[in-house]
Amino acid sequence: MEEAAVLFDKEFRAAVENIVVGGGPFFGDLKWRIASLPIKFGG
Repeated sequence: MEEAAVLFDKEFRAAVENIVVGGGPFFGDLKWRIASLPIKFGG
């Protein structure tokens, strides 16, 4: 089950990255943390 969670996290991050920067550069850990925040906290 843990392997499925890791795979989901990896694929989810890749999907969000494609939406935010079109798969280009400049999507590091800081932007991932901001993008994954709840909307009321700026995500």
